[in-house]
Amino acid sequence: MRGEEDVVVEAVGPAEPAAAVPDADDPAALLLAALGPTGRLWSRGPGHPGFLEVGLGAGSRVALRESGALGVAGPRARLMGVARSVVAQLAALHAPAQLEIVLLAADRVRTLQERRRDWAWLGWLPHVRPAHGQDCRLLLAYDRDQAAARAAELTR
Repeated sequence: MRGEEDVVVEAVGPAEPAAAVPDADDPAALLLAALGPTGRLWSRGPGHPGFLEVGLGAGSRVALRESGALGVAGPRARLMGVARSVVAQLAALHAPAQLEIVLLAADRVRTLQERRRDWAWLGWLPHVRPAHGQDCRLLLAYDRDQAAARAAELTR
């Protein structure tokens, strides 16, 4: 869709039922865990009941093991906050060995500089480093060619 960006998250691990974790989507607690290190950083492995589960606010939770994917669309002001929150939760609570994050931000409505500025922080995450022979330095796509390459890698 024009004017919107896609965040694709790929998980490695067996499918198991997810269970709600109290205060799991508290942004302040997640930030402290990420800045830690604490026992909460990357604490959700495949055997954890909250593996691949994210909070969307107001008690809403999505179990990605069951749904397989999460799409976020809407007005940019709301979209970016929700998308960043979801990616931050997944990256803080899941180790790079269990979670690969791929960004497709080839929105032609916004400039390349704007797209890179919005998602520059992802470059610090080990979750966006290629671990499966992908032909790139980071699993980030900011133009059509990069997006086509990342999408092809995901479908292989």
